[in-house]
Amino acid sequence: MDPTLSTNTRVARLSAEGALIGLILVCVIIFIALITYSPDDPGWSTSGTGEAVKNKIGPVGSMLADFFYYAFGFMAYVFPAALTLRAFEKLSRYFRSSDRHFDLEGFILTIVGFILIMASTTALTHIHIKSEDIYFQYAGGLLGFTVGNAFLSAFSQIGSSLILIAILLFGASVFADISWFRIGNELRHKIIYYYKTVNQKILLKLAERKDLSLSKKIVNERKSKLSNEQAEQAKRIAPIIAVPIGEEIKSGRFEREKQQLLFENGDLKDSLPALNLLDSSRIDEGIGYSTKSLEHLSRLLEHKLQDFGISVNVVEVLPGPVVTRFEIQLAAGVKVSRITALAKDLARSMAVISVRVVEVISGKSVVGIEIPNEQRKMVRLSEVLSSDSYDRASSPLTLALGHDISGIPVVVDLARMPHLLVAGTTGSGKSVGINAMLLSLLFKSSSEYVKLILIDPKMLELSVYDGIPHL
Repeated sequence: MDPTLSTNTRVARLSAEGALIGLILVCVIIFIALITYSPDDPGWSTSGTGEAVKNKIGPVGSMLADFFYYAFGFMAYVFPAALTLRAFEKLSRYFRSSDRHFDLEGFILTIVGFILIMASTTALTHIHIKSEDIYFQYAGGLLGFTVGNAFLSAFSQIGSSLILIAILLFGASVFADISWFRIGNELRHKIIYYYKTVNQKILLKLAERKDLSLSKKIVNERKSKLSNEQAEQAKRIAPIIAVPIGEEIKSGRFEREKQQLLFENGDLKDSLPALNLLDSSRIDEGIGYSTKSLEHLSRLLEHKLQDFGISVNVVEVLPGPVVTRFEIQLAAGVKVSRITALAKDLARSMAVISVRVVEVISGKSVVGIEIPNEQRKMVRLSEVLSSDSYDRASSPLTLALGHDISGIPVVVDLARMPHLLVAGTTGSGKSVGINAMLLSLLFKSSSEYVKLILIDPKMLELSVYDGIPHL
């Protein structure tokens, strides 16, 4: 590297730094002189009172302060402030940039911008501020007085103000090298950003308040609903659970067959088979629902129908060996067809296989809903054949069909049925039903009164009856 070039670069750097530091120092001296100005001190436009100088900078400070107030008025503070800001900006840019050459064009633009700023600010001050209560001649100084009166002679006060504001903005742009369009664009982005941020926060707050209000409303509604339900439950009469006791009266034939014969009877052709040949029933075969389970199901049935908009009241529960019937009282204006249409949905909601709706119950104004039992009770043929209703039946063609929903034995007369069709899918119990009917005939009448013609194409289902005297 050339030593001469290195020396010149260093001299240029030191000269630039010294000039900027000196400019900042001058601005600070002017600022202190302005704020400590006293009208009693000798200055540019006055000789003073002869007392000691009160200005903190001294006689030079009083002269500078009087000159600046006389020339620029209140805007005298703009002079050191603008130069100081520009000096700091130049100094920071100087250290950031590697270019150490003097920019004459930039210097001229800075001077022009500074002149425009001082001229416009002093003129605006002269136009809008009265100079009656101040200790110097003009509010905008001599410069403001000259420029302001020139604009007022050509334009009105409003027109002059608008033009001077435009000159001030242009002068600031030239002096400080700023772009008002860029500032406006950045300001627009900032406003949009803060607007979106504030708007988002407001929306979140509103949503939180709405959710809180909605949750409070739901909680209050639930509390009100719960209190109403508790009040209704307190007034509500518990459903009557009619535990079926069945036909406990046994037939006379059953009681007679308990006694053993003293002598063997060799001719058994026309005698009826003994009932003890059939399996007897056991008490522990299927217990159905307990009393607590039936009460729970009653409440559950009411709640599930209420979910579908149907208000009912379970008044009686009739548990049977296979199904349990709940007798419900409908609210006024509720049609039975609505419950019938909801049979599958009701079965799904109560987690049971199926639900049967009995729309009309003879002698009652209620609707029946039959639900399958968890554990079905085994209905044995011996229970029906040992009943008094089967024994008192006079027809030799009496058939035992089983138990009704209340556990009462059901017997019918085949002679009153011109035709009887037994049908069903595989495994549904067709053969069991036919065998129960045939055994009902065999246990009821001897071969003297009943004759059978059995046709079995498969020669499988009815082969056990081969050799009976009734054929």
